[in-house]
Parts: sequence; structure tokens; C-alpha cells
Amino acid sequence: MKKAWVLTLFIAIANLIQGQSLHWTPATGFSGTMTCNSVIVIDNEYQNNANLEIGAFCGEVCRGAALPTFEYENKQIYMLSIKGTDDGDLITFRLYDHSIGEELNYNCATEVSYVDNQQYGIYPDWFEISFTSPAPQPQTFTLPITGY
Repeated sequence: MKKAWVLTLFIAIANLIQGQSLHWTPATGFSGTMTCNSVIVIDNEYQNNANLEIGAFCGEVCRGAALPTFEYENKQIYMLSIKGTDDGDLITFRLYDHSIGEELNYNCATEVSYVDNQQYGIYPDWFEISFTSPAPQPQTFTLPITGY
């Protein structure tokens, strides 16, 4: 319990220093917590963009959100606290880019099951949350029919 409180305080201080507020507001009323000490990987590349926010979701309910806490070896590190009550809830992830003010339409390849007091990732083996860019949509063109 003390570790979770200290980690939460550290995250709050880091976010205040960065000056950005979270886009997502995690739901309240959950009695448990698990943590993901994470890096973001998009199309097989580690991200070093301090404007990216990671959100953890169970269905459409936000269970946690975090901005990067610090940089390590040219990667942004996220100390993501995820709330829950029921072990086994499926947790998926989303990205928000504060520099453009939009949720990114990336496909998340990482899912975890909520387990109370579980910790994913630890220095220097960070938990990788992987995304892929959406496939480009094919464009169709209609050409006018003309005489010969």
C-alpha cells in the first residue's frame, strides 16, 4: 500500500512539472490497483514523444491514464496505475497526442488481464505497449465516360 501511494505521488508531481493535464479521467470506485511501468512502441519503434498520453480501458471505461514520467535511453517511460476490482478484466490501451489534441487511431496489439497488485515492467525491462498504424484506406476514383 505504501509503495502504491509513493508511486502515485511521484506520478502526480511529474505531471505537474510537465504542465499538461490528462485527457482521460479514470473512473473511480475501484478498490484495487495494478501498475504498468511501460514504454510505447508504434510500428516497432520506441517512442520518445513527451506529448503522448496512454490510457488503459476495460471496454469503454477508463481505468488509468498517464503522461510520461521520465526519459530513459531515448524512450519515454510511463508509470501507469490501473484501477480495478475483478481479477481477469481485459485491459486494452489507447493513445492521445497532446500536440495535436486528438486521440490517435492506432491498433493496439497489447492486452493484459487485470490482477490486483500486479506489476508489469521494471527497470530496465519496461513493459512494452505496442500499437500499429491503421492500414491506409483504398481510394476509388470514378472516371467520366467519354466518347471515342
